[in-house]
Formats: sequence, C-alpha cells, structure tokens
Amino acid sequence: MARLLAKGLTYQAVADKLVVSYHTVKKHVQNIYLKCGVNSRFQLYRWMEQNEPKK
Repeated sequence: MARLLAKGLTYQAVADKLVVSYHTVKKHVQNIYLKCGVNSRFQLYRWMEQNEPKK
C-alpha cells in the first residue's frame, strides 16, 4: 500500500486498485504512519528511501 501511495495514487485510487474500501485504506495508512513514526506522505517517502533494502 505504501508503494502505491509513493507512486502518487490517492487513497481512493489505492482502494480501487486493491478492491477495498476507502476507509480501510485510510486506516491502514494511519497505522503505517504510526509504525514508521511519520506524519505525512512526504515523510513516508523519505522514510522509505532511507530504509530501502540494499541491493
């Protein structure tokens, strides 16, 4: 889900792609933010870049 957000999809677009409700996506995003210690999409992108597995 975080990768879909990183591609610029809205919550509704993510919900449509995953065939779940908008509210489910919103709740999961809130949980992702909490677990990653971020407050915004921008901070999440930066967190993802910094924590990307080394190839």
